[in-house]
Amino acid sequence: MASIERITTRDDAKKYLAEKEIPRLLESMMTGLMYQRPEDPLAYLEECIIKSKQTGVDNLSWDTFALKKDVLPPLSEVPPTYITEAEQDDINPYPTLPPITQRTVEPSMLDSETELAKNVKIPAKFIIIMSEPGCLSSKGHYISNICKQYSYFHIALGHLIQKEMEAQSKLSDHLAFILKEKKEVPSAIICKLIQMEVLAHSSYPGFVVEGFPRSSFEADVFEKHIGSVKVLIHLKSADSNQNIERSVIDGYNKIAKDVIQFYSQKSNVVEIDSIGSESQVFNKISSSLKDYIGTTSQQEVIEDQITYSQQSESLGLSDESLPPQNHIPVVEEEEIFPKEDIVLGLDERTHGSKSKKSIQAPVFFILGGPGSGKGTQCAKIVQKYHFVHLSSGDLLRAEVEKGTERGQQLENIMKAGDLVPMETVLDLIHDAMLSNEDCPGFVIDGYPRELEQGVQFEKQVAPCSACIYFELSDDVMTQRLLKRGETSGRADDNEETIKKRLETFHNATEPVIAYYKDKGILHTISAERSIDDIFNDVIQKFSSLNIVNEEEIVPEEESLLGLDDRTLPPEKAIKAPVFFILGGPGSGKGTQCEKIVERYNFAHLSSGDLLRAEVEKASERGQQLETIMKAGDLVPIETVLELLHNAMLSKGDCPGFVIDGYPRELEQGVQFENKVAPCSACIYFELSDDIMTERLLKRGETSGRADDNEETIKKRLDTFHKATEPVIAYYKDKGILHTISAERSIDDIFNDVVQKFSSLNIGSSTE
Repeated sequence: MASIERITTRDDAKKYLAEKEIPRLLESMMTGLMYQRPEDPLAYLEECIIKSKQTGVDNLSWDTFALKKDVLPPLSEVPPTYITEAEQDDINPYPTLPPITQRTVEPSMLDSETELAKNVKIPAKFIIIMSEPGCLSSKGHYISNICKQYSYFHIALGHLIQKEMEAQSKLSDHLAFILKEKKEVPSAIICKLIQMEVLAHSSYPGFVVEGFPRSSFEADVFEKHIGSVKVLIHLKSADSNQNIERSVIDGYNKIAKDVIQFYSQKSNVVEIDSIGSESQVFNKISSSLKDYIGTTSQQEVIEDQITYSQQSESLGLSDESLPPQNHIPVVEEEEIFPKEDIVLGLDERTHGSKSKKSIQAPVFFILGGPGSGKGTQCAKIVQKYHFVHLSSGDLLRAEVEKGTERGQQLENIMKAGDLVPMETVLDLIHDAMLSNEDCPGFVIDGYPRELEQGVQFEKQVAPCSACIYFELSDDVMTQRLLKRGETSGRADDNEETIKKRLETFHNATEPVIAYYKDKGILHTISAERSIDDIFNDVIQKFSSLNIVNEEEIVPEEESLLGLDDRTLPPEKAIKAPVFFILGGPGSGKGTQCEKIVERYNFAHLSSGDLLRAEVEKASERGQQLETIMKAGDLVPIETVLELLHNAMLSKGDCPGFVIDGYPRELEQGVQFENKVAPCSACIYFELSDDIMTERLLKRGETSGRADDNEETIKKRLDTFHKATEPVIAYYKDKGILHTISAERSIDDIFNDVVQKFSSLNIGSSTE
């Protein structure tokens, strides 16, 4: 018998349920239960399970078992028909099902507290617009022109959903849950929203509907409960959807085929090839519409408005929501929603959001995976442009530390492991921005973490001027994080955890990147280069946005986070000899450094120790460093150099310096010699991988360190060699590399060190 892998964590459980399509199965059966209301529910569920096995769970939909009343027939015998109007009226359209004992459908959770209106055929002309993925960028333009030409109103599915969420109705929470779970909003809810939207804009002679229907079933419901579609315009891509992901094309084709087939039976489908300029394509659309729409007379509009008003009154809509009855509206361009918002269909206007004091300075969202260096680049942006650097995590922690009422509430939320409400985060960011009103700009690091955060930020706080994404391959991010793990002591700097972190990052960020790309404000920068090369691209991007620093402010000889490129004054020059000490893990270089310090009275410096000490000081620079390291980014070379330089200056008349484990990569060594002091010698303690592994495993018997195991050691050694070999080759070419075999006793090794120092005319303090 095969062994069963036990589920031990919540993630395991979620993964199992998702892989087995359990939510789909339960949703389908529960909908069937509520619709069929069988006398023996257990027998009914058994029958559903049997049918599910026959057809496959992945072929189920939410209404599979609600297609026919009375006895549930075998799935193979279900005729390809549509739900009758009477049957549709009985369906509970809401995501929260009422108790089984409840025999009536619960009231609508919309603010109007009305049901989906029965037998209402709205006497308006409807146009459905569908477009292949390759036409999305132009579809908004065509819709805008149609609306202006015919004085029609544009109804976008995403906008309706968002507007209802902002209305703070009972349905809002349900919609938020559905979207968070990335599920499709049930058809009846969408139909209700569309119906209410049409009745609320009753003075318009017609409507252009975008994003609905999504199936022949929804098309049938639309025809019965909302109005008759005069024509479906299907825009076909001119470039065969090149550069579009296959999954996107397949998903669209599945929907389009079903809907187009439904309306083809009514002979009102027009397919338009998007070949030519936008004006040429629109001329094709306009010419086709004349055959289906024609012209609308003033009398037709007035008669239609009377009917609308009567229906609106029966649904509880106030007269104030209706435009003047004798007015044929001219739709201004800003009333249309011309842009395609691929995830939520949101336009750029504010719809009922809380009023906040406006922010005038430009706002930049900075995105990048762990180890991409976005924290480093934020620090350099702040240094060059004098922007304010904001982090939602830092703001939350600061509010908790204040001990305010809001801070106490936040602390309780975070201790409970719950997510802080988005509105609270937006308030904190907005308050922080207002407190820096004279700032020339803001960079918000690692924000938005998900699409809805960005959308709400732009609605309630300020528009985003640009979203800068530092792109880096997973392999390079993993390599950087593992390298950091050699000295960070962070438990999450291991390959398995890093893989999960990267998956989480991609799942959350990909919709954000796609959204801002479609808005035309995404700027992608390759982060697989040196810090300076990356920042040069940042400067170019900012220049293209007309963002320049009017003056370069460098207080004294150094900037906040690094040495500048100017020559150091004589009083700050380092005159004592400097020795770089290199060696793999387990090579004993730390022991040899201690013996060098003891014999020669040199100062022993470690970049890791200096960074941790700076963070503990809680200085402004320390806080910036903490932000960078928490983000998983590498600290800028300039910052490390400044810390080393200041530490060396503080030692006064020290006869020499040994810098342990430095440089970790070639660029560090080159920059050190350019900006701080020349390297007198680089001493490399050479040891075979087998001996280093043996020593580390032996240490692991008593150290308790999680990384002292054979698999992790092998990876650490691979990382060490890749980083160090160019450094060793560089100093060998310069003629200042001194290699010492470390496969002997400590004293024998140190005797060689003393000889090397003697050859450099370095004597001990006693000599």
